[in-house]
Amino acid sequence: MGILIVRAPLMRAFMGLCAAALVALHAPGAGAQPAGEDSKREARRLANEGEQLFKEGDYKSAAERFRQADAHFHAPTLVMMEARSHERLGALLEARALYEKVATEDLGPSSSAKFQEAQSEAKKKLEALLSRIPSVLIVITRAPAGTRVTIDGVEIEPARLASPIEVNPGPRVIAASAAGAGDRSTVAVVKEGVIETVELSFPEAPAPVAPAKAAVADAPKTSRLPAIIAFSAGGAGVLTGIVAGALWASKNSDIRSQCDGDVCPKSLVPDIEVTKMTGRLAVAGFVIGAAGAATGVVLMAISPSSAGQGASAGLVIGPGSAFVRGSF
Repeated sequence: MGILIVRAPLMRAFMGLCAAALVALHAPGAGAQPAGEDSKREARRLANEGEQLFKEGDYKSAAERFRQADAHFHAPTLVMMEARSHERLGALLEARALYEKVATEDLGPSSSAKFQEAQSEAKKKLEALLSRIPSVLIVITRAPAGTRVTIDGVEIEPARLASPIEVNPGPRVIAASAAGAGDRSTVAVVKEGVIETVELSFPEAPAPVAPAKAAVADAPKTSRLPAIIAFSAGGAGVLTGIVAGALWASKNSDIRSQCDGDVCPKSLVPDIEVTKMTGRLAVAGFVIGAAGAATGVVLMAISPSSAGQGASAGLVIGPGSAFVRGSF
């Protein structure tokens, strides 16, 4: 363990407090809580250990010994020694709380002079300590809703973030976390008596993504060729029907001119059969023509290029001709 150099005035003041505390533990000093001899004996032992640890520079252990001693036998002088140990550690907030405890304690009119001196010293120490306690002002940019902020792992109430927060000097871990946004943290080395501004920033929220439009498949490009073929077949059928019908009418007229009513010579039987076949061919042509025209109209109507244009078509039959007319 290295050699600890302590300024003489401070050490003398500390030794005076230790001596006062030990004296109080040996005598039933006024202002102290009633305690049995066993408690006093244990308090003296712990106070002696604390004094030695303080001299060796082990302020953390010293503070704990003085705290334990005060728990066995309360004395303002023991609390003062605990406060001094915390002050040496740099735990100024803890030291301030202990100084305040002694400074505001109701000692009573019959309290010992040592306790009164300890209280007077606590008030002076408290006044000097207040200007040394630093603060951090935490600024969070784009903080998501529900952001949690901690200092050295201790959560800070959101209302306290509006103003500087007192901390002990030294490195302080400042962190902020939010569900779905991750964590942000930094280590701020805070010096005594200053207000340190600590900034944490969350990334900008991504722009809302517009819902994807349902892909509209292009309507199949149906060719008009099938409709044209259907109209052509229909036209050919009608033309066949016209020609065959004309031949049937002419041939039928010749045959009837050679018959006596329904009685015809046997020599006309072949001509009569040919005439019947010609008539059937004419009927078949007209049927095929009508079917072709109807099919063509349907095919043109369902073609994408004709959608919404009010497609229409009609079969036109003229002397010696037949054709389809329409709009698509």
